Amino acid sequence: MLIFRQNHAARGEQRPYVAPIEEATPATAPRHRVKRNSLAGPPPTPAKAWNYSAPVLLEVERWLKQHNLSAAKFGRQAVGDPNLVSDLRGGRDPSSKVVARIRAFMAKGGDHD
Repeated sequence: MLIFRQNHAARGEQRPYVAPIEEATPATAPRHRVKRNSLAGPPPTPAKAWNYSAPVLLEVERWLKQHNLSAAKFGRQAVGDPNLVSDLRGGRDPSSKVVARIRAFMAKGGDHD
């Protein structure tokens, strides 16, 4: 089933007005304004719902420190992708084949064929 969004501007029509939903609080309830201390800094940012990193990323980071190799060079030599490590740091979940190639490369000591 396809769902199409209506593009009122493209058709030259005005968008229908939808009234905002009013709060369920009674009109007699007092509304208090919370004062923030201007020296306190910005409000804290909420934590992410999940913080996942691929298990192989920890092994790669440790290996990079031990062998003094750049992340781009490691990714290019291990799997042919210079963005591999930065993508892993950003949350990429590698396939089992890619993980096997990474671990095989590290097991050889970084010798590229």
